[in-house]
Amino acid sequence: MADWDAVGLSGFDALVYRQVLRDPGVPVDRHAEALEVPTATIAATVDRLVAAGLVRS
Repeated sequence: MADWDAVGLSGFDALVYRQVLRDPGVPVDRHAEALEVPTATIAATVDRLVAAGLVRS
């Protein structure tokens, strides 16, 4: 995922980004459930995606 590194995001960030694009409008806790990670992890990742201008909160 070197392309994501170029914009300061990790492979996990890319995974969450694809999940958010697949299911827009779904609450963070539901994305966390789908990806089997803590809600705080998804929230922090979404914050990075927002800061990168890839999604809106």
